[in-house]
Amino acid sequence: MLKIVKTSIAIATISLFSAGNAQADVGEALQNICTIVKADDKGELRKKMKRVQSDFRLKLKDYYTGVSCGGNSLIRTAMLNNAVETGTLMV
Repeated sequence: MLKIVKTSIAIATISLFSAGNAQADVGEALQNICTIVKADDKGELRKKMKRVQSDFRLKLKDYYTGVSCGGNSLIRTAMLNNAVETGTLMV
């Protein structure tokens, strides 16, 4: 019984560290997404979204709520910077 408890604790600890590492990697992958949106670079945004989707199996709707550019959402940032192409792609 004690062996099962120790094994369960070890697995839970490893899982927590793995989840934290995955979130950090996603953050690094999305690090310059605000700059891409502000520059209205539709091609680069498409590549970034495809890379995040293939590496982390996330679509825009999955990480959209977690990304903020100066307190604004990605679409709001596109609107404020007249980035029509990237805004249209995200919508």
